[in-house]
Amino acid sequence: MLRLGEDEHGVWLYVPANTAARRGVDDYVSLTHGFVKLIPRGDWWTVDYYPDHPTLSCAADIGSPCSWEQGRVVTVDLDLSVVRRVDASVEILDADVFERHRHEFGYDRHLCDGAVEAADEAASRLKNGQEPFVDAAVPWLAEIARRGGGGAP
Repeated sequence: MLRLGEDEHGVWLYVPANTAARRGVDDYVSLTHGFVKLIPRGDWWTVDYYPDHPTLSCAADIGSPCSWEQGRVVTVDLDLSVVRRVDASVEILDADVFERHRHEFGYDRHLCDGAVEAADEAASRLKNGQEPFVDAAVPWLAEIARRGGGGAP
């Protein structure tokens, strides 16, 4: 990830296409699409904005509030995601996985309530066109386009 900068919404990062990534202990995969990621201050989500994805315009990953430790972002992914598709439809994904994991891993009530409230808030903001889900990413997406688009900057 490349740090692009910071504004009133948080820290903005760039993840180029073909970046190696993995979920948990799964094998690494090469990401098909690059994206700009917002790490907000104190919110229970991060947001990925996709400039050239065929079906998604952005996705909010629900997790514990992020912290920065030794230059790394630390959060606990709580499985819920909220996506806005290119047709502007909004959907909360993986509620079934969240429910299974909350019992399996013994999530406490505060964690569960925070995750559900964050997913509902992100969905509402996406549906109602509220920042940072409208224009906040535009200058950062323009910056990666200026640097060469979906590839490495």
